[in-house]
Amino acid sequence: MTIQDFKTILSDSGTSTIGSSGTAVITLFNTASATTSTIDAVAIRIGQFTVNELREATQLSFKTPSGSEYLYIPLQSSTVPRRLINTSIVENYFVYEIYPPEQRAVITTPNTSSNGYLEEGSDYLLQPTITLKRFATSDYNVLVGSIEESRESTYIVKSDRSSTRTTGSLLNPLNINSILTNTAELADIQDSNYSTTTWTNPRYEGSKLTTTTNGGAEPFIQGTFFEGAYFGKDVEDATILAAATAGTVKYTQNFSTGKLELPRYVVEDLNLSTAAVSYAASASFLQLTSSITPLNKNLALGDLLVFSGSTGFSQEALKLIAPTGSLGQTYFPYEFLQRTPTKEIIQIRVQRGYSTTKATTISIANQCYRVVNTKIYNLTGTKVVPVEQGKLVVKGLNEVLYISSDGLVISGSNRVNYEDL
Repeated sequence: MTIQDFKTILSDSGTSTIGSSGTAVITLFNTASATTSTIDAVAIRIGQFTVNELREATQLSFKTPSGSEYLYIPLQSSTVPRRLINTSIVENYFVYEIYPPEQRAVITTPNTSSNGYLEEGSDYLLQPTITLKRFATSDYNVLVGSIEESRESTYIVKSDRSSTRTTGSLLNPLNINSILTNTAELADIQDSNYSTTTWTNPRYEGSKLTTTTNGGAEPFIQGTFFEGAYFGKDVEDATILAAATAGTVKYTQNFSTGKLELPRYVVEDLNLSTAAVSYAASASFLQLTSSITPLNKNLALGDLLVFSGSTGFSQEALKLIAPTGSLGQTYFPYEFLQRTPTKEIIQIRVQRGYSTTKATTISIANQCYRVVNTKIYNLTGTKVVPVEQGKLVVKGLNEVLYISSDGLVISGSNRVNYEDL
């Protein structure tokens, strides 16, 4: 009989199963040779000792099933020799399971009518005794209050693979039915706290800010501090520059991000231009082509573009956006690039008239430039927030910068080519 079978039929009914009210000890033995057997498990009725006392017992002494001698079975696991004692409660019995097989006591095979077990009403002795147990809870025991048991999981259960079976699946554990019905014995293992935010956030995730929860500004940004004076968008450039020259403006501490050490209106030649057609002020889908030299410059969502023709640079700013509708199914995320041995053709979708700039016609052969990304922030207490739409003059620079509603530099009184910096 296997240990699992022994535990399954162990009950207090006294009919088709084992364990009558007068049985103090039930011994499970299995034949090891022609004349000997091993004690695989022992079940002791709970009552004379409490469950805690049965768990803390170190040795069990009782007569062998044959009645010719006494057995002394260690009830504590050890590493030398390697011994594992599994304990469990089945009905009114406390069961000790002994592993591995070579650590099981060898006895003369008893002559019983049962199938591998023997019920006994005889006395037994557990060590330590009741007298010694009193010391365990006295003021002289330095281990009082120490935790000696593993914490049980609330959802991980034991997988019983302790005995060799001869029927059924050899892959499933013996208690597969109990596992499937959520009635299996819980495992002696502490549940992990790694799935709880109160544990993971301070150790691994950290306290995170997002742009949404930080007033529209990225929570971690790198840039440059500078002194600047801020004006409304309708103030004339000449008035601003005159006040800056006369020293009558009040500069405050600001912050800027981007490639530049100080915020300026800088444009970058993309080597792109309109080819065979012009685009009306309402057109949002543009096709541009490069010259013989390949483009080799990647565009990114949010890039600001300006066009220049025979009459100079247009005041309109265009913002690169993601494609929509059928175009979004044609290319992703923002541009369709067709490369030939002599040129490149890109197709992009843009927001026309970005930040209230006036959308105008883009003529044939107009050159496309990218405004070098520069964003301006105000310092408000311990936070940095983007400035509102308006104009800005930087201390030490005789230039007026036009700022968008998102705090981006979109134009200015003085334009600088990125290649000239």
